[in-house]
Amino acid sequence: MTVIIKQLEVSGCRERTLYDYRTIVHYFIRDTKVEFLIVITSDVIYTWFEKMNVKNTTKLTRLKCFKAFLARYFDNGWWRNKF
Repeated sequence: MTVIIKQLEVSGCRERTLYDYRTIVHYFIRDTKVEFLIVITSDVIYTWFEKMNVKNTTKLTRLKCFKAFLARYFDNGWWRNKF
């Protein structure tokens, strides 16, 4: 995660965007106990969303942010496919 955040900082991402990425990824790791990228699947993500006690609009925002973060792994060649 640190490498991706550094890349985003260098590319000029806004501080608010970086904060959102850090926060949502932290929630994901905390709630799912996922430690490795290879373990992340659509099922894991949707199970995580089912457990959230927030409005659907908040879930949609978090999904969009999380997918954008995972796309950075894809762009670096560390991930096989986009969600």
